[in-house]
Amino acid sequence: MTPPKGLGQRRRRPGVMALAVALVAVGGVGGAALFTAKDKRVEALAVARAVPYGAVVTDADVRTVMVSVGGGVQTVSVKDKRSVVGKRAAVELRPDTLLSRGQVTDAPLLQPDEILVGMALTPGQLPTTPLQPGRKVWVVSTPGKSDASKGQALTPPATVAATVFAVGSPDQSGRVVVDVAVPKGDAATVAARASTELVALVVLQPGAKP
Repeated sequence: MTPPKGLGQRRRRPGVMALAVALVAVGGVGGAALFTAKDKRVEALAVARAVPYGAVVTDADVRTVMVSVGGGVQTVSVKDKRSVVGKRAAVELRPDTLLSRGQVTDAPLLQPDEILVGMALTPGQLPTTPLQPGRKVWVVSTPGKSDASKGQALTPPATVAATVFAVGSPDQSGRVVVDVAVPKGDAATVAARASTELVALVVLQPGAKP
C-alpha cells in the first residue's frame, strides 16, 4: 500500500526535524542566559534622606540597596562609598533614588568671581515650576509702570546669568526668597533691582548656555 503523499514527504526529511529540535534547544539556552543576565543584582548606593544642593554628603545620607541594572544606568558601588561621602551635592539629592558620581562634586559651588544675592520674589516674578538649586536662570530687569507708559517696554531688557543656590519656603503672601550666584560685577545691579521688585527669573533649559 502506497503511503499518503504528505506522509512520505515528512518521512523523507529527518534532517529538517533534527535541525528544528536543535534550534529550539539553542533558543532555550540563549533565553535562559539572557534571563540570568537581566536578573543579575548588584549592591549600589541610594539616597537615604534629602540632601540640599551644596550640602556635604554624610554616611547617614546614603544606604545600600540591591538592584538589577541595565546598560547606561549609572550607579555607585558600595565598595566605592568613600568616593562620594564627604563631597558636596551638586544637585538636590532626593530620598529613595540611586546615587551617581555626577551628583556630587569636589569643586566649590560658589566660584571666586561670584557673589550670592538674595531676592524676595512674588509668584508673578517666578515660574510656576518649582526652582531647584543648581538650576541656571536669567535675572531679567523688567520695566516699571512709567517706563511702560512711555513705550520703553519694547526695549530689550537687561539680563544677568545666574545660578540658583538656595530656595526658601513661601511666606503667607506667597513671596519666596531665592539666593542666586551672580558675577561680582553684576551683584550690585541685581540687588538694587530686586529691592524695587523690577526683576523676574527666567529658567533655562538644562544644559543650555546662559
